[in-house]
Amino acid sequence: MQQAPIAFLLSIVVGLGCGWFAASKFYKERLSVQETRISDYQERLGLVPPDRTAYSKLTNKELQKLALELVDKLHEFQGRIKREDRALSDQRWASIVNANDSERDQRFQQYVAMSSIKHDERQLEFQRDYRAQAIGLRDEIVKRLPVQQSKTVIALDYGMLAGPSPIGDIAVHLEHISRLLP
Repeated sequence: MQQAPIAFLLSIVVGLGCGWFAASKFYKERLSVQETRISDYQERLGLVPPDRTAYSKLTNKELQKLALELVDKLHEFQGRIKREDRALSDQRWASIVNANDSERDQRFQQYVAMSSIKHDERQLEFQRDYRAQAIGLRDEIVKRLPVQQSKTVIALDYGMLAGPSPIGDIAVHLEHISRLLP
């Protein structure tokens, strides 16, 4: 009779041990899957630690080459903006030459609306196509420089195309710091 409680307790301990083992194995696999998902999402969102960026694996020459290629693209983007602005301005002046006051006001309002739409399109294009790459390159280059170059570039740091030549400011800054790489 005394062996029945011992056998019962032993079977409970073995059952709990098996249950604990199965649960820990199951949850360990689930945690591993979740950690993989989290790291994938971090990489997609650009939230990877600074020592694991795509640029951190490049040599200084490769990094400089990428930066200068982006500088060329930024100059092209800036040139296109200037051409579009000039065409829009020429179109506006041509439309008001022979217009009366009320037509001028109406055409000026149309010009302002079109100019605002163009600015928003450029802002979106900048955010989508250039800003993240420019920030990544700048941060990696600055990290490698012997003397830190801390200059605020409004279009990069605040994400707004403001001022007389925001795209040009980015291009000049990137070109300058990339040429300082050892």
